[in-house]
Amino acid sequence: MIMHRFAAIALFLSLAAGSAGAQVTIHLDSRQAFLHVDSADEAQPAPAIDLAALGLTPGQSLLLEPLGDFDNGPGGDQYSNLIVVFSGSSTLLSPSAPNRVPDAVDAGFYAVTGPTEPRYEATDIPYDFYVVKPGRTVVIPSGATHLFVAPAEVYYIDNTDPDADFAVRLTAVAAADTPVAVGLPALSAYPNPFNPRTTIAFELGDRASALLCIHDLRGRRVRTLVSGELAAGRHAISWDGCDDAGRGLASGSYLARLELSGRHEVTRLSLVR
Repeated sequence: MIMHRFAAIALFLSLAAGSAGAQVTIHLDSRQAFLHVDSADEAQPAPAIDLAALGLTPGQSLLLEPLGDFDNGPGGDQYSNLIVVFSGSSTLLSPSAPNRVPDAVDAGFYAVTGPTEPRYEATDIPYDFYVVKPGRTVVIPSGATHLFVAPAEVYYIDNTDPDADFAVRLTAVAAADTPVAVGLPALSAYPNPFNPRTTIAFELGDRASALLCIHDLRGRRVRTLVSGELAAGRHAISWDGCDDAGRGLASGSYLARLELSGRHEVTRLSLVR
């Protein structure tokens, strides 16, 4: 089935190989991963997307756009962030490998991924990067032959896609079109799980009015960490596991929610007392 799908994609793009505007949508499995996976998880291997088969070559500008969303358990069907890495081969090592993409190629963007659940093992690998809505334009790096795309997650067993709309759209764009808004930043938190303190990190492309709050799993706001203007650049906000009254919260899962311009991103936090 996968081979037939990519054959159809290659046929579509071969009509305009190397030209701006060539475009394809690839539906994604919310349980597929190229990061290291905890042995207690049930993630599936992410397929290697053959760039040449899609008419894409190093040096060409490529717009990556997340489409639809997936459900990762506590937050519902609203997550759309992708994690992406270029590779010089189709090699994907076993889920137990600390770096499953041994031929990863630097595209100039970098993501820091948190530890796996439930055993909290390191997942971060060189040269992977986040793509969040509305999208990110990158120049395909020298030596890249394949692309791995997966949901930006560290625990896959509870992922579902109820309306089967989770996908990535790849569009070849002209050099003059390459500046593209990055959109909402992907949130990361480290350490996570944590006790007594964690740092929530994100990056803003422009100055913006931001609201960063902690919610319990019933949706109740328990702590406001940021409410106001933030400058462009990287931000690291510390949370001590307490509510707005300074009371320590109980062990369990919480949601960090960042709102910008009426839109939001969420990441799950685990407090262990």
